[in-house]
Amino acid sequence: MGYDAETIAYFKAILLAKRVEVRARLERNGSPIFVEQLSGLEKKARPQMIEFIERHNTELIGDREYLRDIERSLQKCEDGTYGRCSDCGTEILLARKEALPTASRCVSCQIKHEFISKRNGRRATA
Repeated sequence: MGYDAETIAYFKAILLAKRVEVRARLERNGSPIFVEQLSGLEKKARPQMIEFIERHNTELIGDREYLRDIERSLQKCEDGTYGRCSDCGTEILLARKEALPTASRCVSCQIKHEFISKRNGRRATA
């Protein structure tokens, strides 16, 4: 059957708020930083700066992926498929959606996806 209109509206509001939050963070954090930009730093400061750059770039990539997942979930709210597992089509438990509103798979399919991704040497997505 799927989620009712009130439940979808509830999650859509959460997703819209998260989209504003992530967009603001992306705007604030700017573009990736490259190690080549550190050429003038003292040798003592380089390791800390490299660590900062790696953390910054990892967060930036994570935020971009999360924004993509939010947009995909909002589209699903519009087309009536929000709350349905993208692999098997069953309804995703509300508790899972509460914990991860962008989850696109039920727990069983997510476990399978992570196992296959790990076996193939790829990073799993929710």
